[in-house]
Amino acid sequence: MKGLIKNNEEIPNLMGFISQTDKTGILTMVSKGDQIEVGFVKGKVNAAVYKRGGAQELIKEYLVNSGKITNDDFNKITSLHRETKKPYEDILIHEKYINEKQWKDIIHFKIQEIIDELFIWETGSYEFIEDVIMYENSKLKISINTQGLIMEGMRRIDEWPNIIDALPSQDMCFAKKADMVIPENIGSEEKRLLDIINSSRDLKELVRISGLGKYITYQAIYNLLKLSLIVKSKKTRKRETRTRKKPIQVSRFVIVSWIFILFITLLAGIAGRFSFDYTYAFVTESEKGNNAEIAYNKDNVEALLDVYFMKKGYYPKTLDEIADMGWGEKKLMEDYIYIRRGNDYTLTIK
Repeated sequence: MKGLIKNNEEIPNLMGFISQTDKTGILTMVSKGDQIEVGFVKGKVNAAVYKRGGAQELIKEYLVNSGKITNDDFNKITSLHRETKKPYEDILIHEKYINEKQWKDIIHFKIQEIIDELFIWETGSYEFIEDVIMYENSKLKISINTQGLIMEGMRRIDEWPNIIDALPSQDMCFAKKADMVIPENIGSEEKRLLDIINSSRDLKELVRISGLGKYITYQAIYNLLKLSLIVKSKKTRKRETRTRKKPIQVSRFVIVSWIFILFITLLAGIAGRFSFDYTYAFVTESEKGNNAEIAYNKDNVEALLDVYFMKKGYYPKTLDEIADMGWGEKKLMEDYIYIRRGNDYTLTIK
């Protein structure tokens, strides 16, 4: 079953049909380079994935950015996952980072957030593949009433035009009023935003670190503006530290060094070996920043490999398989040597 999305009313109707007919399968929708997959088991939603611009959004980002676990904790969890091949949720629960109910609540929250985004789409295409189950190997089964997700999504979308009129740009910043008096009955979401709002954080950053998702963050800020507890503000820039300026100084040094070496090379061809030795040294220095970025991206590639394993039950033969799924660009994969070894793999930087 496939077709075109011509308006945002078709998506709830499509999901409603799948729910009412108790179908099992994966609904894939694509619009303007974004892709959303929603998994169904007997008409109920069991999973959802949002790939923005071809990039897979990982649960790691939410868990770490929202402060539910630390980045160090997640690195430990990732190491255990590679050693034991157990799913992330099993390790999170077994090691008591979270309990089973908290994990299900997190998944429910993330699925609702994806459905909210989906209902904003006005055009695109869809395809429903029956008798395929997302995350079939996951031991902790998720089953969410589809009609409940639809009703909540529709309610939020009804309120969205007023919110987006007040908050038209994700680059907007806010500041707390000095003389504000916080009402006793203020909501927990509004309290959370008051704790993290400052004029150096824009709306996009607030969504990322609030742990509340896009819609609830926007709604809470909208409510704070109506209560006159915050005001719109110009973004203040943090002072650059010496550590941020250092790469620029090195970069200029490298450029001057290159010019010097080229000049010497032109005047003295007999110094070819000398030039090569020193040129290599300077190139190595200039590539430090690039190597640091490659090392940082290696963590993301490893996370994608783990998601692939969770989804398929095995690791891919090559990194191109990840790129072919739209999870990353092939040219970004060219910096690594990947070898699959049964239910394990090695990933090293070239």
